[in-house]
Amino acid sequence: MYAAKESRGMKEAISETNRRRAIQKKYNDDHKITPLSIKKAIRDSIVEEKKHELSDVEKIDISNVPPDELSRLIKDIELKMKLSAQNLQFEKAAEYRDQISEIREQQDKVKFSKKIK
Repeated sequence: MYAAKESRGMKEAISETNRRRAIQKKYNDDHKITPLSIKKAIRDSIVEEKKHELSDVEKIDISNVPPDELSRLIKDIELKMKLSAQNLQFEKAAEYRDQISEIREQQDKVKFSKKIK
């Protein structure tokens, strides 16, 4: 614990920890036990679940979307993004946010090309 001043509660917690540590050390010495850190492999299923969660967002080819549909598409993706964030799927929400940015860039290009003509 770190503090500028040691409170009564901190002193009690530290002394209790030290008391338990002494008991554990005596037990380990009496029974010739050398404590070791545990070593666990990362389970493949957890890694696969994370990959699956990230790949749920389908990529949209916006080059085939008519320019007048881009606004509706942004609204649909924003709903999906907000729902993902509410469900604590922040990686998925970030992917939706990136899609929205790409679509807005496409919209700006369309608007700019119409102004030039």
